[in-house]
Amino acid sequence: MSFKIKVSKSGFDVLDATDAKNFIFDSDFNHLKTAGSGSYTQAMDTTDRHTTTIAHGLAYRPLAMAYWRDTANSKWLIASADPEDTVGRHSINASCGLYCDATNIYIRLWNYTGGTTTFEVKYEFFYEGDA
Repeated sequence: MSFKIKVSKSGFDVLDATDAKNFIFDSDFNHLKTAGSGSYTQAMDTTDRHTTTIAHGLAYRPLAMAYWRDTANSKWLIASADPEDTVGRHSINASCGLYCDATNIYIRLWNYTGGTTTFEVKYEFFYEGDA
C-alpha cells in the first residue's frame, strides 16, 4: 500500500480536485529533496577573496543554492555562477559564487567594499532522483 500527501488551495476540496494547479503540494509530483544545508559567517579584509569548501557526501555533482549578505545590511542575494561580472551591477561591492563537483561544494566570496566586512552565507544542496 502506498500513501499520498496532497494539500489543496483554499476553495478547492482536496478529495475532489483533479487539476494540479489546484494543489499547494501533491506528492505525485517530483520535488526537490534536501540532502543537506548549513550556514556560516566569514570576516574579510578589503579586496579579499575567500573560498569555503563543503563536502556534500554525494557521488555526483548536486544541484545547490547559496544565499549571502553583508551583515551590515539586510539584503540577501543569491550566489551566481560568474560573480566577478556582477560586481557593481546591483550597487553592491561584493560578490558570491558557487560551484559543485562530485565531492564538494565551493562557495567563493569577493570583498570590494573598501573595508573589513563580515558576510553571512546560507546554502542548501539537493538529492538527485528518488533518494
